[in-house]
Amino acid sequence: MKVLIALKGNEGAVFFRRLAALLPLTRAEAILLVHVIDVTPRADLERGRERYLVRRPVSPEQTAELAGAEEAHAEAVLQFARQQLAASGLPDERIHEVTARGKPKEELRRLAEEERVSLIVVHGRPGKPGPHSLGKTARFLVDHCPEAAMVIR
Repeated sequence: MKVLIALKGNEGAVFFRRLAALLPLTRAEAILLVHVIDVTPRADLERGRERYLVRRPVSPEQTAELAGAEEAHAEAVLQFARQQLAASGLPDERIHEVTARGKPKEELRRLAEEERVSLIVVHGRPGKPGPHSLGKTARFLVDHCPEAAMVIR
C-alpha cells in the first residue's frame, strides 16, 4: 500500500499521532509526504502590482527571495512530518518527500495518479463542523481522488 500525505504546514504533532493511531503506517510500502507550493498567491501579487502600482514587475531579487522563503517553508514542513512519522516507529527508508509547484489540488491529484497511491490523507479544518470542515483542496481530493481518501481533524 502506498500512502500520500498532503501537507500544508498547519499539521501539528496531534495530527500525526491521530494518523498513527488510525492507520497502520508500518504496513505501508511507501509514504509520500507532499507539500505543494501554491503558485496562485504569487500570480495575485503580480496582478495587484500591475493594477495598483506603477506597473513595475517584481524584481529578480524579490522573486528569488520569495522563492527561497517558499522552499525553506516546504523543507521545514516536510522535515517536521518526517520526524513525527519516525517517532511513531515508521522506518525512514519508506518515507519519501516531494515538493511540487502549482495549484495544490491539481498537483496532489496528479501525483496520486502517477505514483498509484492506495490512500490520500488530508488534514481537515479543526473545529469547523459540517460543510466547512474541509478546505477547497481537501474537498476536491475527497471528491476526485483516484483512490480512497482519509480526512484527519
